[in-house]
Amino acid sequence: MPSSSVGVLMVGLAAVVFLSCQCDAMPTGLMSNMTGNDAGSTNDVFCSSPPSLLHAIASNSTVTMFEEGDMVRYTCSSGYQWMNMSADSNSVTCQSDGNWTVLRNICIDVDECAVLNETCDMCENTNGSYECVCMAGRGLIGSRCHGEL
Repeated sequence: MPSSSVGVLMVGLAAVVFLSCQCDAMPTGLMSNMTGNDAGSTNDVFCSSPPSLLHAIASNSTVTMFEEGDMVRYTCSSGYQWMNMSADSNSVTCQSDGNWTVLRNICIDVDECAVLNETCDMCENTNGSYECVCMAGRGLIGSRCHGEL
């Protein structure tokens, strides 16, 4: 059974994840336009949209049907990173039964305060971001407190 991959090039600071799909029949013309298969192919398996992942974006979120063997990539939203940094754990594949494989990773909050440990007088990590507070008499310029203590 032929299979194809959906590939998307993403540029940015976030991590990239790949997913693949195996699914049940759909009109060959539509999938032919999406994957490059010859029109009239039969016995193909297709999956619907891949599962959603909290704080992540699917690389090909506008595609609604995937062919068996297709992989989908996810990127963690800004302020989040993969709990497991292995790219192999950040993808799902369309299987021959029309279901997706299980995604074995999650996006977790980045602790910006740990990275900016000496730039704020007081730093509070928040979901996907942080709050930087300066002591009286000091001002915040960018992400750093300036002035006399």
